[in-house]
Amino acid sequence: MLCFDFCFDFDFKKNIFDPNYFKMSLEKELQHRSDNKCELCGSEENLSVFEVPNSPTDVADTSILICETCKDQIEDPEKVDPNHWRCLNDSMWSEHDAVKVVAWRMLNRLKSEGWPQDLSRWLQDGPETPHTIS
Repeated sequence: MLCFDFCFDFDFKKNIFDPNYFKMSLEKELQHRSDNKCELCGSEENLSVFEVPNSPTDVADTSILICETCKDQIEDPEKVDPNHWRCLNDSMWSEHDAVKVVAWRMLNRLKSEGWPQDLSRWLQDGPETPHTIS
């Protein structure tokens, strides 16, 4: 028996060499962090990892777990339902910067609706808001 075989179990070797291994780990980490809920609206259906665009790295700090509805509306401005995004009133206070960044970007996109303007000001003025929001 080779040392490698002795030191590591078969499942470990099989998983670590799978190209999706780290993405699966990221998804599990985000599921745990969010209690298997969309980090923006709280939905528990059709969840997936969303990598925040223009983020410095591909890790849990720059990714969020979101539902299909949120993802579709983030990626296609034509599909945006402003009432769906009233959930940002809660999610913008997340302890996770990636969630705050997406909340701020969506509030900015919705500013013509009126109600998002106050929320985005509160988020911008908050002491723990990332200064790299763009």
